[in-house]
Amino acid sequence: MANGLLQSWRVLRGQGAACRFDRLTFTVQREVADRLAAGPASHAYGLLSVLVALLGRLTPGPAVPASAFWPAPKVASRMMRIDFDPQAAGRLADADVLQAALALAFGQRRKQIGAIARKGTRHFSAQALTAALDAAGIDPRARAERVPPEQFLALANDLAQRA
Repeated sequence: MANGLLQSWRVLRGQGAACRFDRLTFTVQREVADRLAAGPASHAYGLLSVLVALLGRLTPGPAVPASAFWPAPKVASRMMRIDFDPQAAGRLADADVLQAALALAFGQRRKQIGAIARKGTRHFSAQALTAALDAAGIDPRARAERVPPEQFLALANDLAQRA
């Protein structure tokens, strides 16, 4: 799902920043809806939560009981709507860098971000990660679930400049 959200928000080369859609309306399992709407410090907060918060405005719709489907699933669903912010794409330097940074941070969500950064990755050197954390104002002792979306955006933009 993260890839699909980012694909709808790519910066079109040579044409400036643009969203491919104005709005997406969809139905997902209630657990996924909770993840999409979660804020920092919430157990459900993760990569999808950050992407949705940076893309635009999420509006949870009505819950859809399992009995509304045939055959009935074992879980309830919820309708969701994302209204994309046309200026949001212009604030992001590189969508691929954002996705890689979020995957790194939330792939080891129980570790402190500074410990993850000190090891470096195939995408980013330890030096670049540590400097980008500092530039974004992210406490190296913080865990990914405590970092607000705007700081992840600042982190990704700084890493994109260093690439």
